[in-house]
Amino acid sequence: MGLKYAAVHTAFHLLAPVAIAVSFNLNPAQFIIAFFGSLVVDVDHFGLVLKHGIRGAFSRIVVKGYGKARRYPVHNYAFVALSALGSFLVAWNGYFLVGIFSFAVFIHLLWDLLEDAVIFRIRLDNWKV
Repeated sequence: MGLKYAAVHTAFHLLAPVAIAVSFNLNPAQFIIAFFGSLVVDVDHFGLVLKHGIRGAFSRIVVKGYGKARRYPVHNYAFVALSALGSFLVAWNGYFLVGIFSFAVFIHLLWDLLEDAVIFRIRLDNWKV
């Protein structure tokens, strides 16, 4: 898989907020909220970056890490459920931006979960809390 799939993985996470923006007809400020929601969920990867630097973390995650179970604090079933529930807030006035943010987080985590299960075919024990 390696670097070619890393480009697909990254492209999905960058294009998901664009799809959300088109689907919900978001203005530029709302798009930024969706974009931030899609990326902030990877904050749990920063420990690797701090420990190994950007180049080293990239190598460990992308080149060597794909196909192996990884455990990240935010990538778990609880956060998938919370972000899914939060996504319903798009239907209530006053909570639309929270809903958009939650939906972007949900799409990101759902993709990562499906990726682990279908593409990498690894056990999903790493998604348990």
